[in-house]
Amino acid sequence: MSVPHEDPSDHGDRRTVAVVVAIQAAISLGYFAAMAHVVMHLRVDLGLAAGLIGLVLALRNLVQHTLSLPVGALVDVLGPVRIGIMACLLRAAGFALLGTVSSLPWLVVAAVLLGTGGALFHPAAQSLLAGLAERRRARGYAAYAMTLQVAAVLGPILGLALLNVGYWLVALTAAALWAGAASLFSLVRHVPRVRVGSGVASGVRTVLRDRIFIWFAAVSTPAVLLTARAAD
Repeated sequence: MSVPHEDPSDHGDRRTVAVVVAIQAAISLGYFAAMAHVVMHLRVDLGLAAGLIGLVLALRNLVQHTLSLPVGALVDVLGPVRIGIMACLLRAAGFALLGTVSSLPWLVVAAVLLGTGGALFHPAAQSLLAGLAERRRARGYAAYAMTLQVAAVLGPILGLALLNVGYWLVALTAAALWAGAASLFSLVRHVPRVRVGSGVASGVRTVLRDRIFIWFAAVSTPAVLLTARAAD
């Protein structure tokens, strides 16, 4: 009786999924714990006017979404692990500042760090999942997405519990979780190889020819946009 031979790459894929899901759990808990209560911190603790609060929060969104396209190409050049570590460290620094500074210029710096870290993180983590074998890819992404949804519920509760001590503890806890996630990226052993010279235009044509993906994007986009209002 023959024993089925286990593909070594399958073990590497399982490890990658486990690491990416653990990273998602850590960063999402930290993010939602801090951001669910940031407006109250800026308004009540720091006494900022509504317009200044909107400026800080809008700046973070503007930086993140403006950098999304060029950062995707940067991940192909430097690799998702390096970019992922950089993203987590930038956001850790941003959250640390958010909980410990009170002047508007430093809050602006925190917003820029948070936006830049967010722009770097998403393509790095998702490119690791995209590089999995086909039989693991869908399950890996499903676990990744479900972890985000669970953290979106548990994160604000964690933040509320820590808020009894002070927002500084909420923000520093978020910073610690993001710093921990940076170390988790170093555990990834299976990194997808990308042909850097293929070009953006070639990639766009490939996507447009994939009818299944186009249907998926059309169905999922409304939900993603609604979630992004709170989760980016």
